[in-house]
Amino acid sequence: MSCGGCCCCCCIIILVLLVLSIIFFIVLRQFAPTKTLRFTVTYVKLNTFDFRESMSGNGTLYYDIDFSTIVENPNPWSNVHFDEFEAIASYKNQDLNNVTVHPFTIAHQDTEAVPTSFKGKRTMALPGAEVSKFKSNTTAIFNLLLDIYIRSSCKMLLYEQHYQMKCYLKVPKHSTGEKFETTKCRRIYIFD
Repeated sequence: MSCGGCCCCCCIIILVLLVLSIIFFIVLRQFAPTKTLRFTVTYVKLNTFDFRESMSGNGTLYYDIDFSTIVENPNPWSNVHFDEFEAIASYKNQDLNNVTVHPFTIAHQDTEAVPTSFKGKRTMALPGAEVSKFKSNTTAIFNLLLDIYIRSSCKMLLYEQHYQMKCYLKVPKHSTGEKFETTKCRRIYIFD
């Protein structure tokens, strides 16, 4: 076989690999989740949110809180599977509780409601102004933080992402009759 025939075979192999690479990247671009998932807290209810002072200066916060978070997948082609979904509720930089949600999948261009409930008690020290919010029957708004830690994947492309969402919530005292305003969450950090 001559050197020219071998060179021709190499050129054909390189051309085929180049075409396959271009096709692969087009398919990857088309089907990979390119749009950011959206998280919105649509409902928060303080069933119990009561602070009881003790003689030592600290007190105990008793809480029973229901959250509903809507997760929206705006991607036109890819379903997203949530392998891990952990929510942590915090008040005054104190983690109250964490809840792990069972794995679930959101179809392309679909939404999923993810309800979470936190119930328990937490010993903490609060300044006098905060304690008076609990005793007041007037309008009181509590600043809660809902952290959501996620590991999601797109099974078709073996694509996996880890990230955290932060939802800064202003929750009115239930007895005041004020309604909770829907709040969008922010993506804080992506680590792969």
